[in-house]
Amino acid sequence: MTDVKFITTEISTLSMLTFEQSCIYCQTTACHCPSTQYILNCSSYILNLPFIANCAEMIIWKTVDFSLRNLKTLDSNNLLSLRMERLLLKSNFITYIHDNTFDSIGDTLIELDLEMNQILNLSSKWLNSKLIYLNKLNLALNQLETFDNIQLPNLQELNLSHNHINIFPNKI
Repeated sequence: MTDVKFITTEISTLSMLTFEQSCIYCQTTACHCPSTQYILNCSSYILNLPFIANCAEMIIWKTVDFSLRNLKTLDSNNLLSLRMERLLLKSNFITYIHDNTFDSIGDTLIELDLEMNQILNLSSKWLNSKLIYLNKLNLALNQLETFDNIQLPNLQELNLSHNHINIFPNKI
């Protein structure tokens, strides 16, 4: 099993953060950062998103997990300063995603998992905005009724199972 460290020390200079110290990102002991992997696990905690101020800006995380956090909406402030390849937002209560939410991470994000939320509509603005490298999108178990006008040039895997979609576009 990978060694898990809990870091609660306050760091004032972001540029001096080491990888292990970057776990203070969520400002609690709720985040787990395995010391040998670039995984930021802030899942399973009923917290708001207080993690912007202590972000380790120089790290590109392999995985950032904000699953099971009772999140209802997402906007660009939620992810500001974070850079990641894989973002897990599974099993929240997300109903709305603001248009510019993913603008700051679009150049690194490869996988986005929004499974088991309550998303009713997808804005083509946030999906078509900056997610140029996204190749895996999981929207299973939501409340989607339509899926159209989506342009994700590198998308290879799309999961729309268990939604309320009756008509699919001819081209995705």
